[in-house]
Amino acid sequence: MQLPVVLIVEGPSRADLAAALSRWPARLAAALLIALVGAAAWWLARPDDSLPQTGSVPLRITSAPSDAAVLVDGRARGRTPLTIGVAPGQHTLLLQRAETLDERRDLTVGPDGAALHAELWRRTPRLSRLRPAFPGAAITGAEFLRDGRVALAVALPVGDERQLWLRDPSGGLERVGPPDAAGPAAISPDGGQIAYLARRVGPGAAGPAARLDELRIAPSSGGAGEQRWQLVPPDEQLTDLGWAPDGARLLLVSTQRPAAGGLRGRLLLLDASGGEPRELVALPGEVVPGSYAWSPDGGRVAFLAQAGGLTALCLADVGGSFRYLADVSRDDLSPLPFAPIAWSPDGARLLYAAPTLDRPSRAGWLFGPAPAFGLFGVDAARPLGRPLGEAEGQSPAWRRDGTVVALHRGGEGPLLLRTVEPDGATRDVGEVGVTPSAVYAARWDTVHAQALIATRAAASLGATRPEFWLAGFGEEAAR
Repeated sequence: MQLPVVLIVEGPSRADLAAALSRWPARLAAALLIALVGAAAWWLARPDDSLPQTGSVPLRITSAPSDAAVLVDGRARGRTPLTIGVAPGQHTLLLQRAETLDERRDLTVGPDGAALHAELWRRTPRLSRLRPAFPGAAITGAEFLRDGRVALAVALPVGDERQLWLRDPSGGLERVGPPDAAGPAAISPDGGQIAYLARRVGPGAAGPAARLDELRIAPSSGGAGEQRWQLVPPDEQLTDLGWAPDGARLLLVSTQRPAAGGLRGRLLLLDASGGEPRELVALPGEVVPGSYAWSPDGGRVAFLAQAGGLTALCLADVGGSFRYLADVSRDDLSPLPFAPIAWSPDGARLLYAAPTLDRPSRAGWLFGPAPAFGLFGVDAARPLGRPLGEAEGQSPAWRRDGTVVALHRGGEGPLLLRTVEPDGATRDVGEVGVTPSAVYAARWDTVHAQALIATRAAASLGATRPEFWLAGFGEEAAR
C-alpha cells in the first residue's frame, strides 16, 4: 500500500540568507553579479565613442593643453586626445576646460575622416614687459610677424636714428635691417625685408631738401637699402610706412604743409617692387604712425587720424573708397599706435570700440569723468557702425573660432579679459594682469593667441613714453 506524500517548499529566511552570504564563495558570487549588472548599465548609457556605426569615419581631436571635455553636436564624447566615430558631414564641436576659454568649431568631416587640433586660450596670460636693447632708448611701436614673432621699433636718445629689433620666444633681441636708418622702418610680414624712409643724398640735399623723401628696401640680414621711390613735391615729406599682409605692397604716409597754411596727410599704396604709388585718401590732418589694421584679404585698412584735437578711426579701401567710422579720443597729443578694431576671420565684418554718448560715464580722478567705451559692428549690409547691444570694452579681437574677446577695466584694478556674445552680452573670464595708469590699447595676433598691450599715462599729464607688454594666452606662452 502506497502512502500519500506531501512536499512543502519554503523560501530561505533572512537568517538563512545571511548565513549563506557569510561564506566567502557566496560573497564572491554576489560581487561578480553586481559587477556584471553595473557593466551592462554602463554599456547601455555610455557615449557611443566605440560603438560600431554604419558609415562612420574617424575623427581625431587633440588640444593644447590636453584633457579638454569634447562635445560633438551637443553630446559629450570624452576628453582630448580623443578618436571617435562620426558620420561624414557638418559637425559642431565644443571644447571645454576649467582653466581655458571655450573653443567652438564648425567642422566638415570628409569620407576619410578628419583631425582637429585646438590651441586653447588660457584665462590668465603669461606677461612679459618689452624693453629696448639699450638704456635710454624708447620703443615707439611693436607688431607681430606672420610666424608670431614680435618686431620692435626703437628710437635712440640722440639724433634721429631708428632701429628694428626682433624678439625671439625666449625674450632675446636681435637687430635687423640696415645700420644707418634715420627714419621710420617696417619689417615685412615674413621677416625677410626691411622698408625704411631716408633722406636724399648728393647735390641739392641740404636745406629744404633735407627731408625724408625716399623709400628704400633692404634685406633683414643687413646691408644698404635699394631706393624704390622718391617723393617730389618740396612742401611734403614722408612720415611713416607699413607693409600690407601679402608682403608685396606698402603703405606710405606723407605730411604736406601747403603755402596757404594748414596741414594735410596722405595715405599712399605702393608696389614694393617699385613704380608710382596710388593715393588712397588725403586728410585735413595727420595719420597716427603705426596704427594700421589690415583686413585678412588685404583689401581694406583701418587707421587712426588726428585733426582738430580729435583722434578718429578711419577705414580706407584699396579701391579708393573711404569711411570715417568714429571719434575715439579728444585732446590726446600722443595716441597709442594700435587702432581699436577687430576684423572677422573672413574679413566681411569688423568691430571697433568708441566712446558712447548714451551711457553713464565712469567717474575719473582729477580730470573728470572717463567715457564708457562701447563696441560697434560694421558689415556689408550695414556700412554704419551700430552698437553691439550694451557691450562695453576696448581693443576687441575676433578669435579664429568666431568668438569675440575684449579688454575691460571696470575700476582701478588690472585689465580684465571678457567674452562678447552677438547680442552684446559680456562675461569677464580672466584677469590680464596689466594695470594701466590711464590709457591703454592692444594689437592682437589671434592665430598665435597673443596680444601686444600698450599703456600710457593720461595725456593731460603731458606726453609720456608708452609701456609695451606681450600677453601670451596660448599653451606655449605658459611654459
